[in-house]
Amino acid sequence: MNASTTTTDPSSSAGPLAGLRVLDLAHLLPGEFAAMWLGDLGADVIKVEVPEVADSRQLAIPRDPANPYRAALNRNKRSLTLNLKDPRGPEILRRLVATADVLLEGFRPGVMDRLRVGYDALRAVNPRLVYCSISGFGQDGPYRLRPGHDSNYLALAGLLAFNRGSDDRPHLLPVQLADVGGGAMPAVVAILAALIARQQTGEGQYLDVAMLDGALAWTYLLLPLSRHPALADLGAGIGMLTGDALCYNVYETKDGRYLSLAALEPKFWRAFCDAIQRPDLLPHALNTGKGAAQRLANLRALFKTRTLAEWLSLLDPEETCIAPLLTLDEMMDDPQVVHRDQIFTDDFGTPHARFPARFSDTPASVRRGAPHPGQHTLEILLELGIDQDEVTRLRAEGVVSCAAT
Repeated sequence: MNASTTTTDPSSSAGPLAGLRVLDLAHLLPGEFAAMWLGDLGADVIKVEVPEVADSRQLAIPRDPANPYRAALNRNKRSLTLNLKDPRGPEILRRLVATADVLLEGFRPGVMDRLRVGYDALRAVNPRLVYCSISGFGQDGPYRLRPGHDSNYLALAGLLAFNRGSDDRPHLLPVQLADVGGGAMPAVVAILAALIARQQTGEGQYLDVAMLDGALAWTYLLLPLSRHPALADLGAGIGMLTGDALCYNVYETKDGRYLSLAALEPKFWRAFCDAIQRPDLLPHALNTGKGAAQRLANLRALFKTRTLAEWLSLLDPEETCIAPLLTLDEMMDDPQVVHRDQIFTDDFGTPHARFPARFSDTPASVRRGAPHPGQHTLEILLELGIDQDEVTRLRAEGVVSCAAT
């Protein structure tokens, strides 16, 4: 594994969001991921989480920063533990909101209002606050209170039914597309847009991000193409993106490895056909019509006659749009990934992917690793003007906890 090692440095150069404060009350992947990216971009992200003494949920995921899940989603954050069910908890949060620019939360609709920290209550404290709620189905509609997870949103969006291979069975995805692509990323875009709007109006606003809505956005080509006269009769799992085209497919090699071919443009498909000496395949890049199944079977059989290394030697990536299917360890050693330094390991040895954009003047950075729960409670409360004696009382009564690190 060839990943750079990063020793976190709170003094590293400020990112484009330096000076902004984000409160992360998300507690689940979509909001935690969004808050992490805002932290990478320079914001001071305060993770507000349940104190150990008040946490009766029997969390399945350990809250130690050495745990890969916590490490992966909580870099560049400070941790404040706060029991919002105690009347003093919401009061402390309101004091914190007065200093904040953004609040992210991931509870079911209505929970924050019941805790007396909903948007209307907090807007009264800070009218400039951008308040972002991420939920499965949004704040209104017949499904608003329905529980759900990534595959449920993809199922309702029509994406799982479409994601079929030659076995005609729907297949789950290896990543949380609806959580990250439909929840976290739209939230980041919406928050940044709201911050720009605030520069014009002086006012914050409420953002309602639904993961089902975000998953629907990933049908950006499927919906239009399904209404195209030439494609309207195509069923689920049929077509270029799901394993029927010759030119856009994954093929197994002689040594049990796999190779991705994406020769969509005619010049790339011609170069591929020339390299394998099969000019007869030139008219059949998309593999429709009579003999399609046999042509695909024949090409699969051809790929099994050479090893992955032999195919990579024969086919020029610059001419035929090919790539090997790498394992995660191989990916971290790939020359392009190494050159771009996109993978790093934290102080616990957990690998991370860096923020995926370069800034010429205000780069994203990793300034601190994932915190222990309550690691910064004392520091943050002192910043709010709460004295040491009061912190001691709050800690003794289970309103907050302070980690010993």
